[in-house]
Amino acid sequence: MANDASVHWIDGEELINGPANLNGEELIDGISYALYAHMVGSRAAPQGATMNHISAFDETDRRLTGDDYPKVSVHHLKDFIRKVYKAMTLEPEVLILAFVFVERYINAVGNVVRPTTVRPLILVAIGIACKTWYDEATFSGDLCDACGDRRNLCRLISAEATFVG
Repeated sequence: MANDASVHWIDGEELINGPANLNGEELIDGISYALYAHMVGSRAAPQGATMNHISAFDETDRRLTGDDYPKVSVHHLKDFIRKVYKAMTLEPEVLILAFVFVERYINAVGNVVRPTTVRPLILVAIGIACKTWYDEATFSGDLCDACGDRRNLCRLISAEATFVG
C-alpha cells in the first residue's frame, strides 16, 4: 500500500508524518495510550459472551510474533503498532479507522482488551480498516508478514470473522 507519508528524523528518532498534517507518531501514541487504558480498565472477570470474544484474540498459547509473552506497557504497544504501520506502509487515516473499529467492538461485546488480546485485536482492526480505506484486496497474510510469522494466518482469519461477526 503506497502512501504519501514522509519520514523525518528528530534527535535520532524517526517520526512518521502523513498527508494533511496527520502525524502517524501522534496517532500511534494516542491509540497506544487508549488501548492501555482499556487494558487497565478490564481487570474485572469477563462475563458470558465477552469470554467467547476474548478467546478468539488470546495470545496465551500462540504469539503473533516470535517474541516472549506479550508486553503490557504503552511503549511495547507503540512499538507493535509502529511495526505494523511501517511494514504495511499505511496512511494515518487507517489507524484512526482501526481505532474506531476497536471502540465499536468494545461497545458491542464488552471490554475484551487484555494483555494477551490487545495485539491481535488491533491487528485485526488494522486489517479491516485497510480493506475499508483502500477499497482493494488486502490479505490477512500481509498482516501476518508484518508481524513476521505466517503460521498465524488461520488464527488471524478466525479472529477477523469473530470481529466482524
